[in-house]
Parts: sequence; structure tokens; C-alpha cells
Amino acid sequence: MTQKPNHGPDRVELDDELLSWLTQDKRKTLDFDSLDEEQRELEAAAALYALGSTDIEPMPAHLQDKLVALADQHLDPAKALPAASKPKPEGWWSSLKLAWGTAAFATLAAVALGVRLVSLPVAEAPPKLADLIGTHIPLQPGPDQAGQGVRGEVIWDAQRGGGYLKLAGLPVNDPQREQYQLWIFDGTRDERYPVDGGVFNIVRNGEAELWIRVPVPVRQAALFAVTVEKAGGTVVSDRGRIVAIAKPGA
Repeated sequence: MTQKPNHGPDRVELDDELLSWLTQDKRKTLDFDSLDEEQRELEAAAALYALGSTDIEPMPAHLQDKLVALADQHLDPAKALPAASKPKPEGWWSSLKLAWGTAAFATLAAVALGVRLVSLPVAEAPPKLADLIGTHIPLQPGPDQAGQGVRGEVIWDAQRGGGYLKLAGLPVNDPQREQYQLWIFDGTRDERYPVDGGVFNIVRNGEAELWIRVPVPVRQAALFAVTVEKAGGTVVSDRGRIVAIAKPGA
């Protein structure tokens, strides 16, 4: 049996706080049957991972901030990104490293920063789209050649913390090789930690309609970006292929 990791008091306190957030009702919606004995000490991380497929209310903002701060402690300082100091695209996000003690903790932090992006059936209207009281933010082409013909908009409802993305003009992708990925930058947080909006495909006519549901708070959506990534997406993008951006107030 593998020796169990020895976590510090701050980590233990955070795990306890996360588990206290998961009330008994919430726990009933989660499935821990797949966890072996060695993984049960990481119940908090597994719980957050499972929350990504449930309709449980968002994680409290103060817990999310603690996770971000704890992740930042494990970044390699020599490779951390100085603000606006690297001109190449790789300077945006490549400094972020998931150099944490367990894969489950990496999953925990990823879920804490993530959103779920759901592709809508063609014949189905976005849920409650008519109820959105949001800002219409036009899409603009990114620096990558594949995005030169992109058009569309993001409708972002800051009060609800969600929105809708409609775009056209992107090349049809091969999901086995690469996929498009949405990122949301929160103006109240370090730009090294954009919110992962999930991956999606362009299957015909270069069009996509996507409903963005946010299970964790996005306090100030400052920028939306669509990149081309490997199949399955990535946790840390090198931002080398940005095909579309949408900036509120631009």
C-alpha cells in the first residue's frame, strides 16, 4: 500500500471547511463508491470533482479564493509570469504548473476555477435565454489565422454569473486531433488563473451556440477568449492559437 501523504495544518483545515460546505443533502448526490481506501482521505477533492456534473449551488467565493491561494504557493517562482513582461504568446499562461502533491488536489483546484460549457441541440433554445439581462459583447478575430472570419457575440449576465456564446466563421475541427476551448478572465483575480470554460467543436457551417453555466463565482468578467487546443483541452494553455476574443467595453 502506498504511504499516505502528510498534509500540513492549513491543508487539513481547508479540507475540513470544504467538507463542512458539503452538507448531508449534497453528499447524497455524490458517488464515492469508486474511491479505494487510499483515496478516501481526499474525499473533499473527489467531492468537488463530482460536483462538476451536478446542479448543486456554486462553491462559496471565500473557499474558491483559498484554493487559488494554496495553488499559488506551489508554483515555481522562477517560472512565474511577471505582469506584462513577456511579449510572446507563451508568456501568458505557460508559467502555471500543476506541481502539487497529489493528482486529486490538482483536480480540486481545477474544479474550483472551472465552468461547465454545454453545447445546445440545434432545435433547442438556450434555457432562459430570454431572461438574460446581460451585456452583449461582440466577438473579434484573434491573432491566429483560423479566426480571421469569426463573428458573433457573448451575452453575459453578471448578476446570474452566466451567459451565452454564439459564434460563426470558425473552421470545422477534427475532435480527435484538436478542439476549441473557452476561457474567462476574472478581473478581480490574477490573469494567470483564467476560468476554464470547457471545450467544444465546430461540426458544420462554422457555427456554434453554447450556453455557459458557471458553478463557481466569476465576479468580474473582463475578457473572453477562444483558443485551439489538443483534443480534450488543457488545464494550462500556451495561448499560442487564439482565434477569438470578446472584451466588455471594447
